[in-house]
Amino acid sequence: SWAHMGYGLSTLIKYVIDQQGEGRILEFYTKFVEVDHGTTAFLETVDPTMEAWVVGFFDEWVTGNIYPYLKPGQLIPGQDPAFALIGGQSHQHQPAWKLWEMGARLSYFTVTDDREEPAPMLKIIPDPGSRIQVSLYGLNSGQHPELIATAADSLIVDHLPDLCNDYASFMALGVRPDPFVVGSAQYEYRDPIIAFKDDNLARFETAHIYTVCDAQFAMGVDPNLRVDIESDAGRVSGDTYHAAWDSVDTSHGWRRSGYLTVVFNLETMDVLSWAGESTTYYPENLTTTTRKFSGSGLALVYNGGDEFRYGGRGTGTCSAISNIEITRHVDGKLVDWLESYVCDSNSYVAISLKDEK
Repeated sequence: SWAHMGYGLSTLIKYVIDQQGEGRILEFYTKFVEVDHGTTAFLETVDPTMEAWVVGFFDEWVTGNIYPYLKPGQLIPGQDPAFALIGGQSHQHQPAWKLWEMGARLSYFTVTDDREEPAPMLKIIPDPGSRIQVSLYGLNSGQHPELIATAADSLIVDHLPDLCNDYASFMALGVRPDPFVVGSAQYEYRDPIIAFKDDNLARFETAHIYTVCDAQFAMGVDPNLRVDIESDAGRVSGDTYHAAWDSVDTSHGWRRSGYLTVVFNLETMDVLSWAGESTTYYPENLTTTTRKFSGSGLALVYNGGDEFRYGGRGTGTCSAISNIEITRHVDGKLVDWLESYVCDSNSYVAISLKDEK
């Protein structure tokens, strides 16, 4: 409601005055009279800028250090956790949540892992490219949240079983470093994905890598080019998944060959680099199509026990793609090829690794 929004902004004003002095009140008002826009007046007056201290502001707020009469648990909506994280699973709120010009998202959850070897770590993954900073808090009845860890990117928390003994539930706080959106009343925010961190990569047998982007071929434009390579059975050795294949469909004479390679950071379980090549030959029209791609830097976005998914989307997708090459030959003659590609809001790159047992 507007009333609750006002309560929240009053907390912001109090924090700024405590940090930057009472003179800011007159400066706010003077600038507001000049520009007739509260958000602009605020942003142009605070010094240091909001990006330098907004994460600290929200931390002070949720832990009850700005207004002493904030009751423990008062910021948590409802009496029950929004979801329970069960061993071997991950969770993400859907659909996207709308925020006002300033806000942060609280994800309140419990953790249960009754497996013989419970997951040692928890990973919280912001929406790729969102610039969300994530903090994890522990909660017990009648007490203010206690900060466990914070990170500007994916947050990995060690000693998860010990934390489950220390706290009854948990809260993930997502904060944009630039929460004000001038000229727009709302912006979209997707909650971080919260998942157990599982180091058992060796069980994965198949991989599937695909990218979607706008492409310019010699023969024309493809506004939604999908480069899609799915492996035959492969294996993980150390930090690397590799699969290679070369087979012929005996009924049609089609031939397919290629490889996929994925290299992992074993500390974070993110993908360091990936590459693939696929060649298909169709004898009925003497056509050979070869697709190659490579890239780096993809975060784990889903841990479903028997499947890991990595990905990124939006205009920043091309930063995770090092190269895409596509050629098509007919009877040995080059007839078409990829000249260039660009990424837009609909673009994405994704990797899926599965245990097919």
